[in-house]
Amino acid sequence: MIQNRRLSHVLVIAPERSPSLALVATYPLGQLEKQGLLKLCIRTAREASAEDLAWSDIVFAVRPATAAMAILVSEAKRMGRVVMCHWDDDLLSIPLESSSYAYFARPGVRKLTLATLLQADVVLSSSGILLRHLCTLLARHGKSKTPALLLPVPALCINPAPYYSIKDPALEKPFTIGYAG
Repeated sequence: MIQNRRLSHVLVIAPERSPSLALVATYPLGQLEKQGLLKLCIRTAREASAEDLAWSDIVFAVRPATAAMAILVSEAKRMGRVVMCHWDDDLLSIPLESSSYAYFARPGVRKLTLATLLQADVVLSSSGILLRHLCTLLARHGKSKTPALLLPVPALCINPAPYYSIKDPALEKPFTIGYAG
């Protein structure tokens, strides 16, 4: 932190309150706020306002795959904010078997999701496999210089056990949940 300079204001937006939002943003950025390293505001796309965008220096968009999220990201870019987008699923390649397929396979949703990805100043993912796929998409659209970073979850050594737990002694090796993982 530079003396006489205010803390960065980080606005986290997501389509809804979800485990993805909690694991990649609420808990780790909340810890940074508790340490006095930033100021944090968390909103769903429905809750976010023009005042929130004006307050922010950085907009951290979690799973930005809705029209409301696309509008918020576009407006943040227009206002000169740094836009960081995080994906934990390959929302552009949802399998037919998924209950989310009907929504994410729609051409308009796919177009908005891709457009949002291409507006990001930084692309983040919790999956190295998904990150490589997103880098390929970025490069295919002339955005190969957009930083794409792996964001381990849980970040900052937060113990996720109080929030969720999956234990199955029948499993011999770790398993991965997700489309790209």
